[in-house]
Amino acid sequence: MLAVAGVLWRTGKLAPQVVRDTVGYANFPWDSLRGALTSIRTPGYPAFLKIASLFGAEHVAVPTLQMLAYFGAAAVFLAALRRAAASTGVSLAAASSLLSANILHGYVETVATDTLAAALGILACAATISFSVRGGVLSLLLLILSATAAWLVRPAYLFVIVLCPVLAVLASSVVMPVTRRSRWGLLIRVGLMVVLPLLAYCGLRQAVVGQFGIVSFGGYNLVGITGQFLEEGDMPRLPEDLRPIAAAALEHRVNEAPRGPYAAEPRLHYLRMENDYDPTIWSDFVPAAEHVAGDGQPINGPLRRLGTALLFQHPRDYAVWVVKATRQGAKKLAWDFLDNPVALLVVGLLVGAVLCRLLFAADSWPVFEPGLKLLVGLALLYALLNLAVVIPVCPPLGRFTDAAGVFLGTPIFAGLVSIVTNGERRASAR
Repeated sequence: MLAVAGVLWRTGKLAPQVVRDTVGYANFPWDSLRGALTSIRTPGYPAFLKIASLFGAEHVAVPTLQMLAYFGAAAVFLAALRRAAASTGVSLAAASSLLSANILHGYVETVATDTLAAALGILACAATISFSVRGGVLSLLLLILSATAAWLVRPAYLFVIVLCPVLAVLASSVVMPVTRRSRWGLLIRVGLMVVLPLLAYCGLRQAVVGQFGIVSFGGYNLVGITGQFLEEGDMPRLPEDLRPIAAAALEHRVNEAPRGPYAAEPRLHYLRMENDYDPTIWSDFVPAAEHVAGDGQPINGPLRRLGTALLFQHPRDYAVWVVKATRQGAKKLAWDFLDNPVALLVVGLLVGAVLCRLLFAADSWPVFEPGLKLLVGLALLYALLNLAVVIPVCPPLGRFTDAAGVFLGTPIFAGLVSIVTNGERRASAR
């Protein structure tokens, strides 16, 4: 941690960088409960910025606090692996891999949710592992608080609601023999712990603003995908109150055509759809909805209904999007991981260690410990569930795949240590 902190400081990563989303978080409407619950931002990150402002103006402390939160999550993850009976070497390697992840080095300086949300995701996984194998009130409270804070900071981390119960069953099954009944009991207990705060928050929004959900933004995201499928022939089949928005959006699109470097490609060409995502939202449908609704009127609801209506009118096109975006997400996940120099080095060392084992010590292949099996399952589960929330409503861009791949290095770093230390033990035994 000291070495990584030094690298981040030396390379200027601890100087705050304001991005497009920063204004929305910094200007969060704290003056009224209704204003806070109707905002397109959840209150988690704005609350973090309030705390950070106590240590300096102009977001000067934000990168350092985000780094410290991430380091703390990695330390708790190390402790959780040790509780799960992983060896010290495997636990240290796995936790250390988190310190080289893209989500830390690529985003810690930005005044946005990426690094803090990743820290909370790591913390939720650590608390889940710890609670599932040893129990304890502290692990229970940490699990509830970290899982809830994760989606309050970044709504895309809603996937932890599914991840935590499944990970709990995986961890308990890998570490110790458990019966089917105890697996179901653990699944239900952990599931209730993470779901009840979500239902409470959604219920509060329903009571105050008449919307059951965690944020007033889902319509914007969905229409960025399905809005690209809109055609003149769809008009008669759309709900009557949504037709003016659709007509105005079509007019905006025609006036701006051609748009982007892939405008000449077929409509379902993946890169054209990815390139058109933001313009479809902010240049076509948001201006159209604002014009129809009038100044100051909420537009998320109409956009969500329109996006859903277009999905049902173009189910094949939407299915093509999901398949192509999933393929792109998998490719980008692998590429972004291997583009990290530390990860690439460790992958090379692991391949070399495996080849040496095959060539010179095939008869002494190590039996992988439960901790390593747990890390493989965690890395795959975290990546799949993370992207499963993103892909239906958003292209799998780098910031999303970097977030999804935060655990990919854990089994690779740990596997290298396991092979090397196993070989050393066998050599010393001879």
